[in-house]
Amino acid sequence: MAESTLQDLDPRLLKQIENAEKAISSGNPTYAIEICMGVLHRNPGCTDVRRLMRKAQRKLAASVSKGAAFFSKVSSLPAVLKASKLAKKDPAAAMEGAEKVLGGDPTNTQALELVAKCATELGFFEAAVDALETVRAIKPDDMNAVIALGYALVDAGRGAEAVKCGDIVLQKNPGSGEAQDLVRKAAVAVTMKKGDWENQDASFRDKLRDADEAAKLEQQSRVANDAESIAQMIEDLKLKVEKEPDNINYWREMGKYYRTLGKYDEALEAINKARELPMGRGDTTLEKSVVDITLDKMGKQLENLKEKLEKNPDDDALKAKVESSAKELISFRMQQAKSLVDKYPNDLNYRYNLGVLLAQDNQYDAAIREFQMSRTNPKVRLGALLNLGRAYVNKRFYDLAVEQLQTAKSETPIMSDQKKEIIYELASCYEKMKQEDKAIAEYKIIYANDIAYRDVAQKIDDFYTKKQQAND
Repeated sequence: MAESTLQDLDPRLLKQIENAEKAISSGNPTYAIEICMGVLHRNPGCTDVRRLMRKAQRKLAASVSKGAAFFSKVSSLPAVLKASKLAKKDPAAAMEGAEKVLGGDPTNTQALELVAKCATELGFFEAAVDALETVRAIKPDDMNAVIALGYALVDAGRGAEAVKCGDIVLQKNPGSGEAQDLVRKAAVAVTMKKGDWENQDASFRDKLRDADEAAKLEQQSRVANDAESIAQMIEDLKLKVEKEPDNINYWREMGKYYRTLGKYDEALEAINKARELPMGRGDTTLEKSVVDITLDKMGKQLENLKEKLEKNPDDDALKAKVESSAKELISFRMQQAKSLVDKYPNDLNYRYNLGVLLAQDNQYDAAIREFQMSRTNPKVRLGALLNLGRAYVNKRFYDLAVEQLQTAKSETPIMSDQKKEIIYELASCYEKMKQEDKAIAEYKIIYANDIAYRDVAQKIDDFYTKKQQAND
């Protein structure tokens, strides 16, 4: 099994998720929990739904008296034990049993720990993190809970956060062997993720088995922002490539460190050395690194020119340089995006990225084509619908824009930042169509959830002020 998101669910279930969110808002968390449990029964890997259910459980816990909570905890013990017995044979069933306990006893840490254990067994690492974060919130002074959360974060690929967990324990207990082991493993995970070493040859990965190497990697991750230390790492790598000039990983690391120091020409030289090696000729990650470093270089040049222009705002020659540099950056981004689409025409992520750049360059017809194609990809569908709506607005095709934005709104059950953005664009579109009542109805949805979002509060205030003046 693999973890999934809301976009991976059967569209018919999204309405149920929306109803669950409404139930939480209206003070009926029990009903929300029932809905989420039903969805998770068929889609146990959907961590988004599990997080929503956890939100409902927290709201339920806040409404339960201490006496009732104690009784629930005692009465749920047999159910936890029963679920625990299932863990080895059927972790999915055990996980569902533990969640049922949490439906009536949201602060039952034994049930939460069982959820985390089963989730890890099933490969639902974010679900394990979610459960253990809840345990941590319930027992903030329990260092064992912090350690458990740290290891779950490592499994989820969130090494930097895992390092923080280890540091929390070491501050209270500097001699904790478990915390030291956690920090080492987390540091290795951070460094591997940064260098993408997991995709490299096995002989290099084998070096990580040595505990001394792990400790060294830990130290490197902690001083990654120290320019002097990074410069020393580069010097060490130069010595290594003298002995092993065909080791692609040394050149890759050197390029990464030069990039961190802002030495982009040296970084490009190192990455291109790696690309010249037999193992590097077909390595698409190295190709991407060249593009990313070039973008960093061009972006830094533009930033430096803008800083000079701020100090000399009347310098026409400098203004021309800023404008030219900005155009070069946009042109390069566009060129790379088109190149990727030409090379991988069926990769809808690349088409979506190209659409965004085309829209930014006011090439709305071309952007619309890319968004129309990329909206069939669940991973970028909502962004494609949103941007498609914006492109139609810019062409003043307001009815077409409303259609796309309403679809995006209906497919986003949880009131996330993205949904607020979609609703705001829909309301704005209605305003342009002179349909004030519909616009205000949409703005009210945002206002009810986040009064501080953009200028929604002002729009609502202006609407009611105007209405009151009309009644006076």
